Amino acid sequence: MPGGAIFSDHAAIDSMIVTYNTSVYISLGLASVLTAIGILFVHAGLFGRIPWGGRLVQAVPVVSALFITAAGVLIACEALIQAGVLRI
Repeated sequence: MPGGAIFSDHAAIDSMIVTYNTSVYISLGLASVLTAIGILFVHAGLFGRIPWGGRLVQAVPVVSALFITAAGVLIACEALIQAGVLRI
């Protein structure tokens, strides 16, 4: 019976298994979508039209890294505030 273990001693293990399975399915879905987008770009010949030497293309990795770093710092600060370690 699915979900029957919720009321047993194995509820924590069941929860970990569900969390693990969910993260695996999300990862597989993300990988599939990104692969499909890449294949579409190659098939459509869009890479030949992009000016690879332009300033915008060169700035994309830096801007992306700064955005991810800022998001990580904000998430960490929020977690520390919720835990009561950091007070603002």
